[in-house]
Amino acid sequence: MKTAVIPLPTTPAALLAQLRVSVPTAVVPAFEQALSMVLTQLNQLSEAQIQAGEPDTYGADGQALYVGIRTAGRDFRAKLIEAVDVAPETDAKMQKLNLSLIEHEHMQVQLVCERLVERITYVQRKALLALDQRLCKTLNLTGPLGPRLPMSPQVFADAAKDALTVMSLRDEFKAQIVQHFDLLLDPILSDLLKEYNAGLAAAGVLPGLQIQAEDERVRRQSIRVPMPMPMPTQTPIANSESTVSSATQSPTAETSQYNRAIEDKDRSLVSELLEHFRSMQMNFGSSGHGGGGQQQTQRAIGKSETLAMLDQLQHGSGNTSALLEAIGKSDGSIADTIKRELLQNAKQMGLTKSDEQGSLEPADETAVQMAGNLFDVMLKDRPYADAVAPVLAQLVMPFVRAAVIDPQLFLQRHHPARQFLNTVSEACEDNLGESPQEREMLNQVEHAVHRITSEYDGDVRKFQAVDAQLSEQMQVHRRRAQMSEKRASEAQQGQERLEIARVQANTVVNGITRQYALPGTLRSFFNTEWLHHLSVTALRKGKDSEDFVKATRVAQPWIDLLDMVSLGEILPLSHLDGLESTTNEVLASSGINGEAAADFFQVLINSVSVWTEEIVTPVHTAVDPGTPGSAKIETAAKIQLAAAVTTVKPMVEITMEMANSVDSLKPTETELKEVSEYKVGTWLQMPKADGGFQQLKVGWVSGISGSIMFVNRRGARVMVLSPPELVSLRRRNDLLLFEDESPVDQAMTQLLQKLKRQ
Repeated sequence: MKTAVIPLPTTPAALLAQLRVSVPTAVVPAFEQALSMVLTQLNQLSEAQIQAGEPDTYGADGQALYVGIRTAGRDFRAKLIEAVDVAPETDAKMQKLNLSLIEHEHMQVQLVCERLVERITYVQRKALLALDQRLCKTLNLTGPLGPRLPMSPQVFADAAKDALTVMSLRDEFKAQIVQHFDLLLDPILSDLLKEYNAGLAAAGVLPGLQIQAEDERVRRQSIRVPMPMPMPTQTPIANSESTVSSATQSPTAETSQYNRAIEDKDRSLVSELLEHFRSMQMNFGSSGHGGGGQQQTQRAIGKSETLAMLDQLQHGSGNTSALLEAIGKSDGSIADTIKRELLQNAKQMGLTKSDEQGSLEPADETAVQMAGNLFDVMLKDRPYADAVAPVLAQLVMPFVRAAVIDPQLFLQRHHPARQFLNTVSEACEDNLGESPQEREMLNQVEHAVHRITSEYDGDVRKFQAVDAQLSEQMQVHRRRAQMSEKRASEAQQGQERLEIARVQANTVVNGITRQYALPGTLRSFFNTEWLHHLSVTALRKGKDSEDFVKATRVAQPWIDLLDMVSLGEILPLSHLDGLESTTNEVLASSGINGEAAADFFQVLINSVSVWTEEIVTPVHTAVDPGTPGSAKIETAAKIQLAAAVTTVKPMVEITMEMANSVDSLKPTETELKEVSEYKVGTWLQMPKADGGFQQLKVGWVSGISGSIMFVNRRGARVMVLSPPELVSLRRRNDLLLFEDESPVDQAMTQLLQKLKRQ
């Protein structure tokens, strides 16, 4: 069964854009593998000399190659892209033979590069000539490209030589790198030439030029591609106690220097998300495509074409405004916006004709859908300020591009693109730019995002480098958040101790004010100054201390005084002196001393005298005036009023609808146990008082009442809830427990919950 050939774009801009992506994507890994093979060989030679007790004559070369391996790969890629960019400018003058002198120590590399050019040019001559003619026709060039053809062996040899020039490595090992690259390049270039010749022929560009497929098939069978050399267990060239395993890995995986492990919970989460996406696509397909009308021809857009267009969108100026418009609409979709932009670009670049309907490959569409929906959640359902949205919108295209290149991004929580998005989110969430430090942090984020947008070329090392720099700048920011959280915890703990002390003091005061009818001035003294004195004593000394017990006895002498005065008994001077002494101690707790305290005491004495002379009977009681000591029990209404006056201010600062049919049920022991198991550092999604949801962390748990304080990512206190209130939220499905702290992991969980609710 023959594989269908996908026609390539025939407009110069579209074709060059595809070449910029496909040529480096196919060829750079071969050059990086050649570098890795020689590095492994040097490590093994060095280790063998060390084990034999001989001087290590290869260590310096190995170290030089290890240090320069990434730079060489980057420079090689840049040279290939540069060759594509200058191709339309090539004319006969540029192809004149240039003679130059070569230093003796560089002759060996020059010779192997020339052999590479001669060998591959000979075996690929038919395909190279055909592609040369087709590109010249497509790019409207008068003369052949020759050695300046973007897929010319001369281009690859020059790029390899230039990439190795700055490396302080002996010439013989540079030559070995080129030799390995020669053998690795042959089958890769053969596939590239076949793809482009067939694609341009299918698009109508010189379809009469035929390549002898059978000759090529026979030749390919004789190619011996070197296998990667085994990795040594140790790398002594690093001259350190730790082994540098990254030095012996293939630079194709240098992207590579991060934890690629996939956890079961991540696999399960992504699997559920994909299932929901498939279900949505099936529903859309069944309801959105009715019969009757004439359907357009479908044209599948290849991955290389998609990446080329994403690269254009990444560096374009108009895509951010389209994304912000989608973010600003309640029903706007970032994923749909990106797909629409891609398909429109495909039309403009000539990838799809007027009567064709473009469509992404299933894997690419899934990556765009997943990344777009992830940003929808992060920009709409997480606590970002309005000023941050334009910055994060610039990050959408590079992230989508990384997801299309490597869909494992959604499974690997340590993927550099995800790590960078986590760092950016951590810096931006709840950051309103109110302080100079917060504004400086936002400026650093904006600079980092701008670097990714302008410099990311498909190599995730760019994410790693920028993330490392931003994370270093974030250290002070993180410490500030930790200090804020610590202060909030200490303040909340002190607040709870104060509330408990107030409850204890209030119990004592109510025990007196509920039992006895009192003059208004004396009642006010009990409910204010004495209550404050009891609260302070309980807070500082504890309710079981001798000082607190002594403070609780302050009211009894005043009650005795009321009874004595009402019976007409003569007050002993010693009683008044003792009464004044204890009263002054109470007043001192409220800052009333000296003459002010003496005047206050005299007012209290006068109020008692006037009250007993008038023999005032409480309005709502039926107490007999002749009853001895008429300072007796008040009515139930009076008692309730006194209790209402001294009600403790609630700790919870948000309004909870606790009286519905479900919440009116008493929480079960199981429910209370579940919410009481929330530990410090646990993240939850909870409702906001003004609607919507917020993501908060458990910052403090009371060891007395079990109440939980929640803080935001800045470490600022947001609310305190009791276990019954948390149970109420759980019953209403308003509480979502996160397994991870990172914003991206939380957003993916939020996305799943959002899809389940639809």
